[in-house]
Amino acid sequence: MLHVRSAQWEELPFLASIGVQAFEEDPCYQHFYPFRKLFPEDWRSSFLRRLQNALADPSQYLFVAQRVDAGDPTRYNPEDVIGFGLLKRQGPGAAALKAWNPPKPDVPPEFVKTGDSRVQVKDRSVDEATIQRFYDEEVAILGGPGITVLECTTLAVLPGQQRSGVGKALLEFGFDQSEQVGLRMTADASAKGINLYLRMGMSIVGNIRLPNKTAQAVDADGRSVVVQLPEVNMPIIHYIPKSMSRAKSQLESCIRSA
Repeated sequence: MLHVRSAQWEELPFLASIGVQAFEEDPCYQHFYPFRKLFPEDWRSSFLRRLQNALADPSQYLFVAQRVDAGDPTRYNPEDVIGFGLLKRQGPGAAALKAWNPPKPDVPPEFVKTGDSRVQVKDRSVDEATIQRFYDEEVAILGGPGITVLECTTLAVLPGQQRSGVGKALLEFGFDQSEQVGLRMTADASAKGINLYLRMGMSIVGNIRLPNKTAQAVDADGRSVVVQLPEVNMPIIHYIPKSMSRAKSQLESCIRSA
């Protein structure tokens, strides 16, 4: 039996471990974090810190999929969690965010966001410039700066649990959130996951190409390390909630009748 619920602060280290395992060989993450194998501790620490910042940020909603005992659904241990998703609400003001995602009482005060400040850690595994270029291009595809969407920034499932319905359950939870707030849900899709997204009713609205290239860094011993990165094509996809589809149909009907 599978249950999807909000994440808790105490389980974030375990969720970070799931994320690291799920994306270790992901082609897109090879471009975003080309030196994750050179600096594995930086890679793991930054993944955890991103989840901590997300849980403290009212514009982001972190949720998990866990196996539950059909005889006792309340029984829980960390190993029951086998996947997680992260939604980021783009566009609305503070009041809408508070209603959608109330503050978490278990979040330590130092992680509560104030404006654009966040608790950061040094991460030698990352290529921030590539990530920024990717998301700038994604925003342009989706409608440009200022768009109001519900972005699914992460969907991670333990490798041993993939293709067992976990990703489907997480996506359905995301769709429910999309329906509740009346915003389309957007995402980028890997080659491994695109078929699931399309089967679930999402559609491709664009594509981003990450060209093959060479990345270079200096390891802890001062030696130069070169990493070859393959070309990757990432479909950009979205889900339009039924409420938006109905409103669009009604508007088109009114225009035709005018």
